[in-house]
Amino acid sequence: MKARHATLGVLFLAAVWLNWFGNDPSGVTFVAPTERSDRPGVPARTVAAPASPPAILPLRARSELMGGVDDPEQVLFGSHSWTPPPPPPVEAKVEPPPKPVAPPLPFIYLGRKLENGKWEAFLARGGDTYVVREKSVIDGTYRAESITPTTLTITYLPLKQIQTMTIGGGE
Repeated sequence: MKARHATLGVLFLAAVWLNWFGNDPSGVTFVAPTERSDRPGVPARTVAAPASPPAILPLRARSELMGGVDDPEQVLFGSHSWTPPPPPPVEAKVEPPPKPVAPPLPFIYLGRKLENGKWEAFLARGGDTYVVREKSVIDGTYRAESITPTTLTITYLPLKQIQTMTIGGGE
């Protein structure tokens, strides 16, 4: 081990001496570049250094440098949106308007009576009281079709729709 340590010590001292004294920059000379002559016998001449520093050119648009951006496959660094396209417009189905429906019966049942084998019903709307018999018309809007002990059947004349009203039990 001692011979190995001695060899490494000598090499270390040689590296330090070369680092310290081996590189002397004072003796280095620089040579100016020369232009070569293609013809034999003509001496080469020295190239002069540029008189002014190089100018910084203005920036140019990417479309001027890369060409047109009409074709997306030709654009090198173009943008791309990953949002899916909107769905195609759906034409709204035009549904026919709903059939008109008769309004609910505006009458309040007051009572009924059997007169000469035929039933009569007593109805009220607002401050008016009506005595209704079969086939009688109320205010030009309603017509009583039939009266039984339990139901009163009325037709709404503008739409010709039949409605039923419960008027009591079969007493």
